[in-house]
Amino acid sequence: MTDRLPPLLRRLCLECERGAAAIEYALLVSLIVLAMIEGVMALGGSSEDMWDGVDQQASTAMGAAQGSGQAGSPANGKKPKKPKTPK
Repeated sequence: MTDRLPPLLRRLCLECERGAAAIEYALLVSLIVLAMIEGVMALGGSSEDMWDGVDQQASTAMGAAQGSGQAGSPANGKKPKKPKTPK
C-alpha cells in the first residue's frame, strides 16, 4: 500500500509509525516505573514498622540496663574506674 504513495508522504507515514512505537514503549516503561514505586512504598511501610520495633526494644533495653547501673553512669554517680592494662 505504501508503494503507491509519493515519497514525502511515504516517509511521513513511516515516521508516524516510529513515533507511535516510541509512545507505546514510553507508556509501557511508565507503567513499569509506577509498579516499582508502589512496590517500594509497600515495602517501605513494613520496613518502617520493623525499625520502629527495633528502636522501641533498644530503648527499653537501654532504659532497663541504665536503671540497674549496668550501662551509662553508675548508680552512685561516680565515674567508673578504668581497668588496668598490663605493661
